[in-house]
Amino acid sequence: MKTKLIVKNDYDSNFSWELYQDNLNDLLDGLDVRVENSNNRNSNILEKVNSYRKGVDYKNFIEVSCKGYSQSDWDNYKIYFDYSNEEFIEEFSRVDDVAKELEKLYTHKNDYWVQQIEVLDSGHEKTLETFQFSILDVEFPTNSDIKYRIDEEMIEYDEIEFNQN
Repeated sequence: MKTKLIVKNDYDSNFSWELYQDNLNDLLDGLDVRVENSNNRNSNILEKVNSYRKGVDYKNFIEVSCKGYSQSDWDNYKIYFDYSNEEFIEEFSRVDDVAKELEKLYTHKNDYWVQQIEVLDSGHEKTLETFQFSILDVEFPTNSDIKYRIDEEMIEYDEIEFNQN
């Protein structure tokens, strides 16, 4: 008897997109910021964290350029804030992290489905478990990146079959 994993790309769930938005919102939670985007064909994914203040009322801002893989995948964001790097180190760091993540607005979202299958010596198979995971920090994950994430979760297996279509 052996355990086999079958890994498939998941193009339908948008699980990584939801994780991405939640991470951005968590980073800005409790901060007095205003986030505006300039491409009026796209919605501002951080609009709900906006303060009542206007952008001109803040001392500082960071501009972020977001680019994807096609001409229509672009936007520019401005994050307005009053935090300085010297006085408000944690707050400034969180705003800076959001800026870095916004650069990946159209990229770095990879979802996968994994089936854990028990294969008997007779050749019969039984699906033990099906689970999903996302990779948000690698733009184009390789099989070794995917295997690394599976190994991090300490999932036992004897072989892995990658079916990335």
